[in-house]
Amino acid sequence: MEIAMQEIHVAASRSSRKSWYYLLQKGFFLETVQGWSIRDFLESGLGLERDFVNARIRTIFLNSSPVDEIGSARIKQGDILALGGAMPGLVGICLGRESPFRSFRQDLDARPDSVAASPDTVLVTVKIFSTLAEDIGDELLKRGVLLSASDLSGFLRAQEPHLLAPVTDPVLLESISEDLVRLFVELR
Repeated sequence: MEIAMQEIHVAASRSSRKSWYYLLQKGFFLETVQGWSIRDFLESGLGLERDFVNARIRTIFLNSSPVDEIGSARIKQGDILALGGAMPGLVGICLGRESPFRSFRQDLDARPDSVAASPDTVLVTVKIFSTLAEDIGDELLKRGVLLSASDLSGFLRAQEPHLLAPVTDPVLLESISEDLVRLFVELR
């Protein structure tokens, strides 16, 4: 069941794409299925290939805790999922997925949750970092992400010089009654 809300469609210059990745880094909402594993979410929800997930998504945090077992960590309403490529340095080595040094962070690891799978749609906050934003950011923005209307309004005002064809004037966002807006961005 998809959540109904105001939709905003914009076209922006490709030269501004990195600034759009700021939205992905700050955090946006996506709908998913209650109790899906992180692997299910990445592959079925986001449509990413298993080989891509295994090779390119090297850092995963669920509610600020590192995750190694993406097939067993379950998603529930209100979770925050941070995704990125490999992090640099010793910290990156220790916090990265399937690290040989993961024993150094055992107390930090995400614990398996007994969230039962259900057909319920839930909202999770997703944050995309580093090279992963460049790998999947354009497609995510094109498919649509959910943002708070207030965050989106300020961001669109800052992006005005790069907008090619906004369907909705950023000023109108202030009159939106919903808290969340579905944003679709086409980078040309």
